Amino acid sequence: MSSLELAVATLRSLPEAFQGQAVEFIHKLHAATREERREALRKTAGCLTDEEADDMKRAIEESFERVDGQ
Repeated sequence: MSSLELAVATLRSLPEAFQGQAVEFIHKLHAATREERREALRKTAGCLTDEEADDMKRAIEESFERVDGQ
């Protein structure tokens, strides 16, 4: 049984009031991870020079061409 399946089975076995609390907690976790990603973007936004950004773009495009061209 996967972690998700186990979590769902456990949630189903809880009284309805606790299920609601569990859902609220999951939403808080989701919001926290979303905010962590936003903060990471804020901290790193603009850290590349134009040349570095162009090099990265070119490398990504070349990698996708290789994957698509197989």
